[in-house]
Amino acid sequence: MTDTQENSRGLPEPKETIEVFGASDELIVYKCGHEGSKIFSIDLYGDKSQSIEQVQDCPDCLIEILRSSTIRCPMCGLSIMVGSPVATYHIDNLVPRPDLIFEMEEFPEVLMGCLRQGCCPSGGAFGGHWTGANFRPAFPGGSVAVAEVYRTGKAVCVLMLVTLIILK
Repeated sequence: MTDTQENSRGLPEPKETIEVFGASDELIVYKCGHEGSKIFSIDLYGDKSQSIEQVQDCPDCLIEILRSSTIRCPMCGLSIMVGSPVATYHIDNLVPRPDLIFEMEEFPEVLMGCLRQGCCPSGGAFGGHWTGANFRPAFPGGSVAVAEVYRTGKAVCVLMLVTLIILK
């Protein structure tokens, strides 16, 4: 269990760093060729992982993979990882962290945020997924679930199964 500071919305306090913590003293050589702790955890901008035990990537390489494939929510500052469902908002919305907006050429009027309870105002703001390189819309034109209901006149069922990190 990790010790996490929470803000008034029940979310972990965002941080500006990605760090290893809780590393074991036992070292192994990973498939990446580096030596590192056999068991470790990662604090990803304030999101703390459970213990990680795998042989593919050492802690340092895993941090670089996460740094290159993870974006941050401009609403709460926490991470949005590969495969995560995202809320979409119009670019004119006031956001606490405009420096974290991921600019999308295909959807210049849209910004992405996380769907964490305590950050996103409603599951109706679901608009798609983060691929690690770009936004993959769930609906035509990059709209959100509630707009799709109005557009089609039909109920929208959204299954949000998320795999945050698959480690072999």
